[in-house]
Amino acid sequence: MDNIKLPVFLTTFILFACIIISRVYPDAYLMGGVFTVSPFLVIWMVYRVLKYGKPSDKTFDEYFYCDSDKKRLPVKEQTEHPEHFKP
Repeated sequence: MDNIKLPVFLTTFILFACIIISRVYPDAYLMGGVFTVSPFLVIWMVYRVLKYGKPSDKTFDEYFYCDSDKKRLPVKEQTEHPEHFKP
């Protein structure tokens, strides 16, 4: 997990810095440079997260969301069609 902390932190920091700089000191060349570099930072971050990230232990069959401890309701297995669907 240490391999993904730097890309996530750096890309998020550049995003917030870009927003703050655009409001405080709106320089077109600086904003153009940050805008040009940002796709490469995002690609680098996505690559590192996909390569070194840890998959979740939770499955969609058991939990509705990966980051929540709420379990899904049990689904009843339906062996035959309901009355209104019978031919």
